[in-house]
Amino acid sequence: MKIRQRIRARTSPVAYVGRALLALLALALVWYGLMLVLLAAKGSPDTVDAISLYRTAFNYFAGLQPGDVTSRVRLIAGLSGFAVFAVCSFLAWKEFPRPYLARGDLSLLEDEQTTITVKPRAIERAAEAAVVEHPAVSGAAARYGDQLSVDIEVRHGRDLAQTMREAQLLVAEALGRLELPPLPLSVTVAGYDRRRREMQ
Repeated sequence: MKIRQRIRARTSPVAYVGRALLALLALALVWYGLMLVLLAAKGSPDTVDAISLYRTAFNYFAGLQPGDVTSRVRLIAGLSGFAVFAVCSFLAWKEFPRPYLARGDLSLLEDEQTTITVKPRAIERAAEAAVVEHPAVSGAAARYGDQLSVDIEVRHGRDLAQTMREAQLLVAEALGRLELPPLPLSVTVAGYDRRRREMQ
């Protein structure tokens, strides 16, 4: 038996916006790096300034006086800086990789002539069908990845530990009847059947 798992990373569509901004910043750094190279190669400062406007911008900011920074300017600058910080922080958060184990087929037999595999959904459906047979379980959702995880919804909060053990046993027996190998199994109570509780 071989259990093959592939690690993938979820990428948010918003992350592409952050990558576009990063690409623009990289291009700006390369552009002004070329301006420095031109200056180092004894290029005309006027020509470099006409291309990059670096001296024009420097002279503008150097010529600012305390009276030019009014309360309105400070307010706009503060709000703009906070907005840029919030947006960039959000984009940076979306750039963090979120790896997960991809669902893969369960290989039962593999040789030169024969390959027998079981699809993840077949394993999940078998587990779900088995666990809802328990009288205290009203619903179930299973997922097969690095292990078989079964989330159950119970009808009441009594004897949860016993319910989870019996649910785990039902799933293991169902896998055995299907002649599947023992799998790492976890059962989690994911919620209560509120509709039944209201009817009572």
